[in-house]
Amino acid sequence: RIISYLLIVKALTNQDKTRIMSVKSPSSSASIQYQEFTPQQQEEEGGEFSNKASIQQLFQQTFTDSENEQEGQIVGQLSWDLMDQTPTDDLFVFVATDDDSTRLAGCIMFSRFKFPEQTNTISFLLAPVAVRTSHQKRGIGQGLLRFAIDELKKLEPKINLLVTYGDPNYYSKVGFQPVTISVIPPPHPLSMPQGWLAQPLHQEGIQSIPGTSCCVAAFDKKELW
Repeated sequence: RIISYLLIVKALTNQDKTRIMSVKSPSSSASIQYQEFTPQQQEEEGGEFSNKASIQQLFQQTFTDSENEQEGQIVGQLSWDLMDQTPTDDLFVFVATDDDSTRLAGCIMFSRFKFPEQTNTISFLLAPVAVRTSHQKRGIGQGLLRFAIDELKKLEPKINLLVTYGDPNYYSKVGFQPVTISVIPPPHPLSMPQGWLAQPLHQEGIQSIPGTSCCVAAFDKKELW
């Protein structure tokens, strides 16, 4: 449900090491930089990223703008829970920034997605994904997605599958394909099964995965699916 909307704006992880890789967005006239994000970096450098409460507020405001106040509150709490509860090795966050990396333009998060009966599959769930309301329709979201997927391949070479739950028309532009729940089982029943998507990273085609799946604690709520 929540993951299906393409609008979230900011994220912070509790990672112990800093990895920063910046590029300029080729699809925007403004100076947009893409990079992996860690809280230590921003606490040292300052800027709006240093406070988790302000990050949660950004998530909440963006979904309030695009949907309604209730949805904004739900996503705001989800963002907080992901930042606060997810183990270091189970969460990657990438951001798009402008104004010399002091203003957040967009964010995407990848959290670990497991298949207990299939240990050879190393998978992450892409969600939430968003661009600040004032920065939308400038190609920032897709630019950030492409950058982050490329970086994931370098940072975690063993990852061989990404899944997400959203608009097929949007995510197909960065390599995701629709899948059925019989091919890749979701952790909870889906309210919009047409939005269940996957992307293999190191093989041809999407392989059927038997058994069950499980997500990180922040996403392990039926109402989010």
